[in-house]
Amino acid sequence: MRQRKDRLLAIVLAVLCIAGLFLTGEFPKEASYYPRGILSLILLLCVVLFVRAKPEQTIDINTVLLEFITKRTLLYVILAIIALVALMKPIGLYLELPFFTAFIMYIMGYRNKTYLILIPLVLTLVVFLLFSLLLRVQVPMGLLKI
Repeated sequence: MRQRKDRLLAIVLAVLCIAGLFLTGEFPKEASYYPRGILSLILLLCVVLFVRAKPEQTIDINTVLLEFITKRTLLYVILAIIALVALMKPIGLYLELPFFTAFIMYIMGYRNKTYLILIPLVLTLVVFLLFSLLLRVQVPMGLLKI
């Protein structure tokens, strides 16, 4: 079955956004404003993407599913995200983020060792400076908790 790839992407994102909107219903009122706003904006952009999909850009859905099963790149990324969230409290964000970033980069095809070390460390430093020092947001410290 052939489908316009922009429409397929819009449908998948819309389903995920709607699921996210249902999940934010359990949040306290003040805590739900930002996630609901972002999810609503993404949902609106999905409608625009669906309507403006180009007819010449089509893909075969069966081929996409077969590639998902055989290549498993997306599966590894999803499992890495689940592991990141599950291990964040016991290990801590700042110890876990460089390994997560390097793993995702490696899975996506980056093999330059300098970049595999430098980019995750710089990203972790930026996250630390932004959240801990500038915004003073409490992040899970895990093993670094004193």
